[in-house]
Amino acid sequence: MKHTCNLNLNSQPSISPCLSLSPQPNNEKALYRKSKVLQEKLRSDEAAGVLRRLTRLYPNNKGAAADLARLEAKQKKHKENESRYH
Repeated sequence: MKHTCNLNLNSQPSISPCLSLSPQPNNEKALYRKSKVLQEKLRSDEAAGVLRRLTRLYPNNKGAAADLARLEAKQKKHKENESRYH
């Protein structure tokens, strides 16, 4: 069964095939798209994990490396802001 990953974030059914990745769990394009969907759904910890996996499997993927760096910087800033208020 072939799944396509539709990045239309307003329709929940289009996301589930992308998040499953069942036929090819290490497909570069599918992992990248999964990370984008998770980021849009504000699931940044999961997105970072997918991006780490992607950069480990495909070290030449500059887009994934840049997204991971950006996401980690955003997470660090968020944690610093949280600690300031608690």
